[in-house]
Amino acid sequence: QLGFIAQDVEKIIPEVVTTDNNGYKGMSYERITPVLTAAIKEQQKKIEELKAENELLKKRIEVLEAK
Repeated sequence: QLGFIAQDVEKIIPEVVTTDNNGYKGMSYERITPVLTAAIKEQQKKIEELKAENELLKKRIEVLEAK
């Protein structure tokens, strides 16, 4: 079986973790999907920004090396 450890997730996103009458914790995976999707989008945006910065730096290096 694959999954997250509810106690670990609860520290970050407590609203997706449930606790039953016996104290056992579980996760509502369908509620975590939008959070993960937003995180992926944010990460992809950062990747694109870093790619653009990298291209700019490469061009600056080429100019400096040409001199």
